[in-house]
Amino acid sequence: MIIQVLEDYSQRTEYKVLQKFTSIQEIRIDNLAQGILLLPGILLGKLDKKDIKILRNWINMTSNQLIMTPAFIEYNIRDFFDTSIDIDIKKEEGLDYEGVQCDFKIISKAQERIFSNENGVFGIHYRKNTGSGLLTIITLPLLDYKLAHKHDEFKKYFIDCINKIEVEEREPQNKEFEVLEDHLQLLMFIAADCKSYEDLSKKFNIYFNKDYDDYYIRKLEEELEQMDLIQDKRVTDQGTELVKERRLKSFIRVLKGVKGSNEW
Repeated sequence: MIIQVLEDYSQRTEYKVLQKFTSIQEIRIDNLAQGILLLPGILLGKLDKKDIKILRNWINMTSNQLIMTPAFIEYNIRDFFDTSIDIDIKKEEGLDYEGVQCDFKIISKAQERIFSNENGVFGIHYRKNTGSGLLTIITLPLLDYKLAHKHDEFKKYFIDCINKIEVEEREPQNKEFEVLEDHLQLLMFIAADCKSYEDLSKKFNIYFNKDYDDYYIRKLEEELEQMDLIQDKRVTDQGTELVKERRLKSFIRVLKGVKGSNEW
């Protein structure tokens, strides 16, 4: 198992402790691969808007898991990522979990709790929907180098947090995808002969006010191919049937600038 860490922050002590737990790979944020990324929570306040956008699109992909650990500052995860619920990171004195002092707890309606007791919630898994990635937030100081005497115990806690994604990655590759709004919109663009990723990104912004990068659009394109709705950047017969079923022809004609034509 290899966990990705951000190359620009590779000297952080959290990453040095992580190397005791598992193998790591330093990677640039604009070159993230499918899999698991560990991000100290405090870095959300240091990344620029472009990098946050990359992370937001990356975590929207089913096979990806973002694990956030201390250090933290107080904020709402919803301010950075596309979550359907609030996930507030709150600082509080006197927090304790199994004899481990914590500086922050999580206040959220997220259903899947990893670490919790009468003092609060200190770890959650959150997935917006079946088509999105897994967001894991842990406020326990599992990667604190000053707690080296507890690292064997912390390693077990940490591994438990990533077992979930490992099981999901073993699912068959031909699993069915749900046709989402983003899929339909990309299908319309492709039907209207919008092919380049730069053009598609502009079209998403102009017509739907969505700020998508090449990485996310490629992911949507791959899923359309797996659903047999497109092939080689062309709409398949099955894709054409979906266009008819969802009554998308008129919008495609608008995109193509075609009026009064039977085409599409």
